[in-house]
Amino acid sequence: MTKMDFCRSEEFGFRGELFVAEFGTYAPLNSPHEKDINNGFQIVRVDVKSGQSKVFLKNKEPGASSYNQSGGIERPVDCKFHPNGKSFYVLDFGHSPVKEGLVQAYGHTGVLWKISKSE
Repeated sequence: MTKMDFCRSEEFGFRGELFVAEFGTYAPLNSPHEKDINNGFQIVRVDVKSGQSKVFLKNKEPGASSYNQSGGIERPVDCKFHPNGKSFYVLDFGHSPVKEGLVQAYGHTGVLWKISKSE
């Protein structure tokens, strides 16, 4: 289960919107559909009034960064705004590749990302 947080400040922008961590799929283990291989691996923001969601953070190439060597996020599991509203943190589980019949997780590959609004 991944986590989420509401933006409560004008400092960062998007006040009142919900930010949701999307861990990513374990396809083909949990889905036989080729299109599902790149689902998740991102942070989305949801306008709770309209129900519309938009991608806030994802890699340039689809999927986890280890799939395409892009140097970005792997599997975000949590996100939280700093109490002062100026920074947004994303907890990234780290490298967890899927092979036929096997899911692995590698220690010391996770990252805590800090995202701040540029002036």
